[in-house]
Amino acid sequence: MARGKTVPRPWRQSDLDKTCGIVSITNAIRLCVGTVVLGRQESVDLFADGAGYLLRRGFLKEILREGMGQHEHLHLVHFLCRVLERRYAIRLKVNRPYRKRTKNIPITIVTEQLAEFLAVGGRAALCSFETTEYSHYTTIRAVSRSSLLLSDGDHTRLPLKSCSTASSAHRHGYRYYIHTESVIILSRDPL
Repeated sequence: MARGKTVPRPWRQSDLDKTCGIVSITNAIRLCVGTVVLGRQESVDLFADGAGYLLRRGFLKEILREGMGQHEHLHLVHFLCRVLERRYAIRLKVNRPYRKRTKNIPITIVTEQLAEFLAVGGRAALCSFETTEYSHYTTIRAVSRSSLLLSDGDHTRLPLKSCSTASSAHRHGYRYYIHTESVIILSRDPL
């Protein structure tokens, strides 16, 4: 996003809202293209396109009951990026940096790489995290020295000292387990 531009206000999500996958993708796309392109109505239309896609594919009922899996989330990202390109002639690059190297990547490496990537405007990252109570998809808009800064109505930041990328995170006292294999980065520029 160009300097001086305001960050789009994220759509609100709740802990019980199983549509966090669709909302997170909509928020990420809005961060990449800005509110001039995707105002309120255009964002609602994009969300509706995503829900319609999931309905046609037969995924929507299950998602509303159980939440969205990584496979459906990735397919939805690609679908909504194609909608964006057809409708607004804006192409977003989709990349999954940790799809092959997902086991035990230290959180410090992941956050350093995300901080570098997100320091450039027109970019956003998606990921899922879980606590002992729930799982949640969110959009990461930046990384500070102490937190993942989110574009999410319910969670504005995840303190890094409470995050881990190890599957044993909860047993070792971390509140948030970040699924590295779920990280998807979007950008308007070539990576």
